[in-house]
Amino acid sequence: MASARSSGYAAPKTSASQEIEADISGVSGSVGKTSERGFRLNSTAGSPFVGTKLLSSSGFEIFSGLWGGGAAFRSAGETTLVTLGDPDHPATLTIPPGALSSDFVVFAATSPLTRPLYAAPATILEANENLARSFTAYTQPLDGCLWEFLVLDADGNRHTAPLQAPATLSLPYRDANNDGLVDDTHPPLRTQNLSIWWLDETHRLWVKLSPATLDTAHRRVSAPIRHFSVFTVMGTPSFHVGDAFAFPVPWRPEGPQAGAGANQTGTLSDGITFSNLPSEAKIRIHTLSGEIVREIDHNDGLPQKKWDAKNSDGEDAVSGTYIYVIDAGGQKKFGKIVIIR
Repeated sequence: MASARSSGYAAPKTSASQEIEADISGVSGSVGKTSERGFRLNSTAGSPFVGTKLLSSSGFEIFSGLWGGGAAFRSAGETTLVTLGDPDHPATLTIPPGALSSDFVVFAATSPLTRPLYAAPATILEANENLARSFTAYTQPLDGCLWEFLVLDADGNRHTAPLQAPATLSLPYRDANNDGLVDDTHPPLRTQNLSIWWLDETHRLWVKLSPATLDTAHRRVSAPIRHFSVFTVMGTPSFHVGDAFAFPVPWRPEGPQAGAGANQTGTLSDGITFSNLPSEAKIRIHTLSGEIVREIDHNDGLPQKKWDAKNSDGEDAVSGTYIYVIDAGGQKKFGKIVIIR
C-alpha cells in the first residue's frame, strides 16, 4: 500500500504493488518511482498547513501562504498561463510550449520583500539603493508591484537556464481615471514610459527588459522574459519635446473671443499654458530680438505648465510676438507665442 502524509487537503494516491514516497505534506513529491498501474508522482501540489514551514526531500523550503491557489504540475509541451494578484486586475505569465525541456511546477509570490520564494530581500533592497544612486526619482519600482516567479523541475531543482523560447510577462499598473499618469506616484509617472525590470541577483541590480508593450485599455505592461526572477514595473522620465506646444495662440485675454474654452483666446487668470511637456524641462521665452523675457523651471513631472504672461520682474509682457524654447535633456523645441492686450 502506498503511503503519503496527508494534510487533509487531498487524499494520497494508492497502489497495491509499490510504495511511492511523499516529500511534503499535501499530495506528494518527486522520487521517480512508478507503480505497476503506471501511476507516477512528479511534483508537489496542494496546500500546506497554515503556519507551518515544510521541507521537501530536495531541501527546498516552502512557506505557507505562497502557493496562491495551489501549485500544479505543468507539461512542457503545452502553453502554461499563470495568474496572480488581484483577480480583477492580475499579473499573468504565459509560458509557451517547448520553453522548458521538462515538465515543471510554477510558484509565484507578490510580496518577495516580506515572503520571498527564493530571492533574498536584502538583495532587492540593495538593488533599490543602487537604482536610487544611478537614476532619477522617476525610475523606481511602483508601490505594490514586486512579483517573484520560481520554477522547479520534476525532481525539485530550481530552473535557472535561459528559456528555449521567451515567455510573456504582463504586469498591471493603476490609472483609475485614465489620465495617463500612474495613480499615487510622486513625482508623477507617465504610463507611456512604463517598462518591466528584472532583478539581477548576482550583481544586485535592476535591469530593464525590452521591448515593452503598453496596453492602456487594460492598464498593463508586457515584455518577453528568458528566465525567472523578481520583476517590477518602473517608469522613466520623459525628455521628449516634439509634441510640446503653447496655447492659446494668440493669447488675447480681453478680446471678443476671450475665455478658457476651445477656440477661445484665454483669460488673465489662466495665462498661457505649455502642454505635452517632458517630465523635467526649462522653458525660456524670448523677444524676437533674442532678449530673454522669462525663464521657467518645470520639474513637477506633470505634462502642463502655466505662464502668467509676466516677465522676470513681475511686469506684464507687452503685446507682441515671442519665441519660446523648451529644453529637456539636450532636446529642444521652438515655438511662437502672440500676446494681444
